Amino acid sequence: EKNYNKLNKADKDLVKHMKDNTFCIVYRDVPVAFLACKQTKSTSDDKVDVEISAYAVRRVYVKAELFKDLISMVFKKFVTNEKSNVNQISVDVYNFETFDINILKRAGFYRQKRHSLGFLLTSVLGMTKDTYVFESESIEF
Repeated sequence: EKNYNKLNKADKDLVKHMKDNTFCIVYRDVPVAFLACKQTKSTSDDKVDVEISAYAVRRVYVKAELFKDLISMVFKKFVTNEKSNVNQISVDVYNFETFDINILKRAGFYRQKRHSLGFLLTSVLGMTKDTYVFESESIEF
């Protein structure tokens, strides 16, 4: 906090953006799960699209489903908040990350796109990068 006042305006804006768009789960003073979002204007209307641009869960905490808790935090901030004007939430996941995919599906996400990773990875090894989407219009309050 002391050094915050020494930052220039661009750095202060970055700090504010990170505080508003990142979620972290800390256990015993150690971060064990992290998620970062990026907001963009929707092309179809005046709503906002939220992209989960990065997430990580320490390996020993994966089975505790901390990723589900991070998704819940995103929903609380961007979907169930009355002031929020979110159209959809999207995240890119590799198809071999089945544990994360199952959590996304249970949370209401569906696969919208499948991206090829090149001939060797996709055709030979069967790896793809899939975009999963949650549309906020599917929730009724």
